[in-house]
Amino acid sequence: MLKHEIISGKANSKAELFIDCGQEPEVQIRGPRVDAMIAEIEGNNFTPTIEIMSKRDLKFEKKSGVLFSLGRPFLTSNPKPVSVQSTENGLLLELPQNKKK
Repeated sequence: MLKHEIISGKANSKAELFIDCGQEPEVQIRGPRVDAMIAEIEGNNFTPTIEIMSKRDLKFEKKSGVLFSLGRPFLTSNPKPVSVQSTENGLLLELPQNKKK
């Protein structure tokens, strides 16, 4: 393997282990980080959304309603999202209509 193949990414397919630059701490971390946020919404006839702005490779598991990054839970919500859409900057999660909290 040549130095320029590694730097350009052409050698990625030959690598035994590949970690995107900047994600090493996340891959090596022992336990998950847990944050909580509670939103109370006033009004009627609305659809709550959660906008995720990230360049990470995120995968949504519809059955559990969990968003994963690098195979680990990244975000969960209660209630579970009813749909997920890709956006230019990440993902948009749509929650059930008229859910106040």
